[in-house]
Amino acid sequence: MDSTLSHECQLLQGDSQKCKNRSPMIRSSPVMKHNSSRSRCIPSSPQVLTAHSRLLIIAGLTVIILVQLWGGGQWIQQNEVLLDRDAGGNLQTSLQYRWFLQHDIPSLAFYKSLTYSDAPTLSLIVQPFYHVLGVRLDSSLFASLALFACSIVLVFVLAVQIASWKVGLFAALLTSLLPIMVGLSRTVYPELPLTVALLLYLITLYRSQGFQAREWAYWAGAILGFGLLTDWIFIVLVTAPTIWVVRSSPRQKGELHSGAVFHSTILVFIKSPLMGALIGWLIYWPNRTFAMSQGGGDWILGGWSLLGAFFVFAASLPRSARNNFLTTVSLGVFVASLHYLPNIHTGLVAATDLWRTMVQGAVWERFQPLSFIPEAMWGLLAFWLIVPAALAPWIVLKLQRRSLLRQAAPLWLAVVSGFFVLPLVTMVDERILAPLAPLATILFAIGLAWYPFWGRRLLGASWLVVLALQWSLFTFNLPSPFDFSSQWLVQSAYITPANRGVADSRFNMIPRVLQAIAEHGVGGVQSLGVLVDTRQLYADAFRNEAVFRGMDLVVHDATEKDEEAWLKSMASQWLVITERDNDTAPETARRISVELLQNHPPFASLYDFVERYSLPDGNKIYLFHRPLGPGHPLIDQERVEATRQPAAFLKNNLRAQDTLIYTSSDLAVWVGMHEVDHRRTMILDRAEASLADILDDATGVWCVVSDVGATDLIDTISRATNAYHAFAADSPFAGIDVYGFSAESLKEIGTQPAWADLTLATVMTKQEIAAGDVLPLDVQWIGSLNSDRKASFRLLAESGEAIASNDRILMDRDRFGLFVPTSTTPGQYLLAALVYDAETFEPIPDSSGNLFSSIAVIDVH
Repeated sequence: MDSTLSHECQLLQGDSQKCKNRSPMIRSSPVMKHNSSRSRCIPSSPQVLTAHSRLLIIAGLTVIILVQLWGGGQWIQQNEVLLDRDAGGNLQTSLQYRWFLQHDIPSLAFYKSLTYSDAPTLSLIVQPFYHVLGVRLDSSLFASLALFACSIVLVFVLAVQIASWKVGLFAALLTSLLPIMVGLSRTVYPELPLTVALLLYLITLYRSQGFQAREWAYWAGAILGFGLLTDWIFIVLVTAPTIWVVRSSPRQKGELHSGAVFHSTILVFIKSPLMGALIGWLIYWPNRTFAMSQGGGDWILGGWSLLGAFFVFAASLPRSARNNFLTTVSLGVFVASLHYLPNIHTGLVAATDLWRTMVQGAVWERFQPLSFIPEAMWGLLAFWLIVPAALAPWIVLKLQRRSLLRQAAPLWLAVVSGFFVLPLVTMVDERILAPLAPLATILFAIGLAWYPFWGRRLLGASWLVVLALQWSLFTFNLPSPFDFSSQWLVQSAYITPANRGVADSRFNMIPRVLQAIAEHGVGGVQSLGVLVDTRQLYADAFRNEAVFRGMDLVVHDATEKDEEAWLKSMASQWLVITERDNDTAPETARRISVELLQNHPPFASLYDFVERYSLPDGNKIYLFHRPLGPGHPLIDQERVEATRQPAAFLKNNLRAQDTLIYTSSDLAVWVGMHEVDHRRTMILDRAEASLADILDDATGVWCVVSDVGATDLIDTISRATNAYHAFAADSPFAGIDVYGFSAESLKEIGTQPAWADLTLATVMTKQEIAAGDVLPLDVQWIGSLNSDRKASFRLLAESGEAIASNDRILMDRDRFGLFVPTSTTPGQYLLAALVYDAETFEPIPDSSGNLFSSIAVIDVH
């Protein structure tokens, strides 16, 4: 850098003469060299460039960008694992945008792209790359790389607005090597388009000359809206610089007092509502049906019309700094409202959660994560080499109550306000602060220019060497004198060498899983439940790869919510689980993985092992397949709800020693998906032994879940010599029959109640039973056994409440049971019989005139 970076201004002794600033927006302050009576003052307006300078600029920017495109392209081609797992789901969102942009009519696609629940900018930017390069992960990464190249050029343009082209070229070079920026160019996150928007907005602020130029005010408004459509935190980054520029702009008075202006203003008041209504109608009305189906309403049309009218009104006012500022704000708010107004309900919920988060804990705790900045954004070596030296000139001159370059105030305000406000309103990591990094490189380049000739060259060269070394290490797989994990180098989730460490291609076993599904699947749309949640393997990664391959696969994220893990897993035809390193997954997902690996029902009764995949960290991934049962049960919500009640009965009454039998895999899925977790589970169409084989040795309690077509099977169980049918619950989709099996000899107990022409001659049972068991009954009737009467046997509490009952057709010899629920309180209960009319259900008193005829007292423990 030569004298154009810091030209000398002669100062008289004791004088405070200012350096001339040719920018009409602000005036610069003197900058003095610390050991000289002369001042180094950086030009704050664009210089006249010679042909040689232009050639150097073009060549320099071209080399910088080409090197970054080449290095980034090499990294993308070598790497197969998406860094930091796309926590915001941006890749998945971009694929959803692609679908409706291809399949919907243009007006509806335009409306959906603006009103989708996620901010649209990044997803729309990726679409041309999908179209040209194909729908694959690399295409989205090349979009990020292109945004990075744009930010490098914009850093140069912004630096030229403030200082000189050499400062701009050096700042662009620093930005191109900055670890956090390079890292984000290899991921799919909105911070890069946010950085581009921030740089563009600051450039338009300078070009607007303090909002004196109406044309640049329009651009500023459009970019403001573009930034807000990228992420709402854009408003945090631009508020302070905008206020500073507004306050620094010269005041204009008296322009609204003329009669012509007053007459023009009246016309504006008439025109604005009409134009606003037209704008709102053109956007909303063609898509009104869709908007209403999404929970919106015509109030959206009113909101857009009102904001559109405000913009038309501001744009129609006479040109002045104040009116131009209103134009910028109104245009930015209107553009942003195209997304935020239809999503206002979601926004209010998010704002409530944000406020709740802000007020929890001490304020200082919100800033603790900022301690990662040295190692995560720069690397410790680069940070301590660059930042103190770059800030020293600013600090020294500030202590002397002077400014190195007052023109840079908007940059400082953006950096400082973002640094202190963002931790209060969002969860901060190096990615969130990344848009501030290019501004910092400009300020650091300006600080470097303050040093003497050889000092700034030595410092600048050392900065570039360290940053270039880091860049080469995490771009190429080069041998290095020290490991990349050295504490002095950058340590961030967004930065890693290609195909090494966490980005090792052997972690990417997703294509092999999808290939196995394609080979073993029986056709049609398959469903995959993902119970893996690691840095490289997660539900969206499987979902995205399926879309890239054009594969019809429904992916259920069983790790998203603990209460849905069982439901989504059981509903999936395929399951991917991990042996270990699954700590971020919910407890239920880990429990299911353990059951499958240890071959425990019910999952092991439904799913077959398909393949195992070894990962470079020693972990193993397993693929399981359910060959029978419904493919997509979650689609049929009617049946899902209808099977909740049978599932609740089973969960409340099954004990560890009881046996659960499903007559089909379909029922095992429909009922089991409601978290019916029982070890002793048998699925008849998956069992190796037949029902007849196990009936002979059956003991305890059986709960049999069957559908309407299983009557023969129920009859088979009922005819077993030791089976006592105790309970039946009908359901449109799943019935439950409870059986008790007893090999013990029953004893005749109790009295012999009689009715007019009917006597209960014998009752064989037990007098003691455990809660959850079946009380076996073997009874004999004497008398008129016509079909117009039935008998109801009940176990009654002292209050008269029936805790168990079984209604039977009268026959001379009958064997059945009473199921005592597990929730029954221990104590003595009365076994009684009731005879009633089968048609009218009218009770028939016994010979003593009692409705309930006492038989015996049963002890429940």
